[in-house]
Amino acid sequence: MENRRFRVGSVAVLFTVVLLCVSIFAALTVTTALADEKTAQRYGQHVYRQYACENLGQQWLAQARAFQLGLGPLPENTHQEDGCLSTRIQGEGMELSIRLDRQGKIERWSCTAQWQPEENWQLWQ
Repeated sequence: MENRRFRVGSVAVLFTVVLLCVSIFAALTVTTALADEKTAQRYGQHVYRQYACENLGQQWLAQARAFQLGLGPLPENTHQEDGCLSTRIQGEGMELSIRLDRQGKIERWSCTAQWQPEENWQLWQ
């Protein structure tokens, strides 16, 4: 009978390389998932602030139209020029600018976010 030796060196090296690749991909997956979660939370906060500002704008709009119809007082923080009403509503990094014409139609409705730079860069935790 022939005496053959079974060599495991090449199989062990291949197994080690595959295991190393799987470990690296797992670490990248977890890192990406955490970054996606942080981005989603920041976007959710941005949308929450935007809709809160839009809600205040809708409340002002109702009061301004009531004023134009003679059913209520002039809303706070309202500027009146030539029968047109305008306001700027600020809240939590957002600014909403609204302008109504004499008939109560919206001429301008512009919501902008004030940019705030990221100060706590923690790239490696």
